[in-house]
Amino acid sequence: MTVILRRINYFIVLLFAFTFSCHDLAAQILVWQPGQTNLTSTPETEQPEVQLQLVLSVASEPTPSLKYRFWESPAMRKRGSASEIMARARHANLMLPNSATLNQQYAKRAEYWQSECPLEELAKSDLKEYLQAYSTVLKLVHAAMQCDTITPERAIEFGGEQLWTLEDVLTDVQDCRHFARLLVLESRLAIAEGRFDAAIESLSIGFRLAEYCNQQHPMVVSKLVHLAICGLMLDSLEKLSQHPQCPNLYWALASVPDSYWSNRLALDGEQVYQDRRLSPFLSPIGDDLSTEQLSERLVQSLTIIPQVFEATEDAMEQTQVRLLAGAVLLLLTDKGREELIDYGLSEQEVRQMSPSRVVILSTQIGFSDVRDKIFKWTLLDTPDRIEQELELSKGPVSLLSPSRVILGMMLPAIQALQSANLRTQTLHHRAMLVEALRAHAAAHENELPASLETLSPLPAPMNPQTKNPFEYSRINTQEAIIRNQPMYPSDRQTETRVRIRT
Repeated sequence: MTVILRRINYFIVLLFAFTFSCHDLAAQILVWQPGQTNLTSTPETEQPEVQLQLVLSVASEPTPSLKYRFWESPAMRKRGSASEIMARARHANLMLPNSATLNQQYAKRAEYWQSECPLEELAKSDLKEYLQAYSTVLKLVHAAMQCDTITPERAIEFGGEQLWTLEDVLTDVQDCRHFARLLVLESRLAIAEGRFDAAIESLSIGFRLAEYCNQQHPMVVSKLVHLAICGLMLDSLEKLSQHPQCPNLYWALASVPDSYWSNRLALDGEQVYQDRRLSPFLSPIGDDLSTEQLSERLVQSLTIIPQVFEATEDAMEQTQVRLLAGAVLLLLTDKGREELIDYGLSEQEVRQMSPSRVVILSTQIGFSDVRDKIFKWTLLDTPDRIEQELELSKGPVSLLSPSRVILGMMLPAIQALQSANLRTQTLHHRAMLVEALRAHAAAHENELPASLETLSPLPAPMNPQTKNPFEYSRINTQEAIIRNQPMYPSDRQTETRVRIRT
């Protein structure tokens, strides 16, 4: 009985949480402070302001200007299938005889390799031996990312069964994150050994790997990993740009097109995935279905919905689902009738419907209507309008609305995607501005510009948060501060202090 009540509460809590806009919190990350023992957050006034401090050497544009690219058009890549070679890379990684030992080594040494170890010591550390173990894997990843074709993975059905599930997708994209971490270490070692072109190539492969992840499995979860990989590459770039011999990478960053940040492919794929997996709930219901058949369909739907949005393998037993279906009918039928009438169905027709038909039909119409209002703006690549629709969907909503059950599961992921995309794109443009400042100092006797209006020879990129230039203030001829808005609720690092080596 406890399990049954928990399942019933599962749906009630989702509705209640949606009404009070709790899904904003679902997309946030709680960061525990040292010594913190409860969930009470530290007051903002007590949190010290954190600055990102970059010590830079001047660097003019490379010759030729497009010597380095972080993204290449397909016309410049080799003919071949990245997907096929990546399958070999995943297999080679899986077949490593000492993978468990390597994972433990990474967990212990990653922070030291990436940040703490001085570069002059890194080349003599155990990092080279660690990367040597993955040499075959890395060669395959490099080869794959230089190919021009990425084949999206399709869910092939065989005998009514899908040959891959969301768990399979998660496994593949996590492999991509693993390869991205290897590329970061590979780049770091190349810097330590003075091989700057090789270090830049590793970062370039990382940007392509992020694109591969998004295109191979076009879904929201893949796009989130795409952005996470980009974040790793941009963080590595910040470290690289502070090396005295690092070339200017303004045009390498500028080579990444605006389409790289579009959510359209991910949301289109997410809609297809949802429609396929939710087909027992979303496919049309014929007038000839009996009450028993409708009830069976509702039972099947209640089994699938949590799996689609939570990737759970915990299948509910049929007796529990049937009791839950009965509870859902009692809770949601009246509100479902109201929604169907609001959507234009005749009141007489709605009153004659069985409870099962009311719940299924109102959920179909309500869910599809709100989802399409959000997803349609991806066709025009207008993230601001998507954000507006998300805000409208978070407004006061009556409890026990059938369509809000699954909308309450979907919206937090879309909100997280929007936020992560804006955050990563802001980091990308900020990195471009830093490179523009390096070029200015190289052309003006090691002096930073008094304002961005006087920045030359390279133009300042816009801040994606405001669609205006970044806030910039010069402290003295060698120091300045770049400011942006907080990129997540608890973000304190809104200032980047740059200093030119004299």
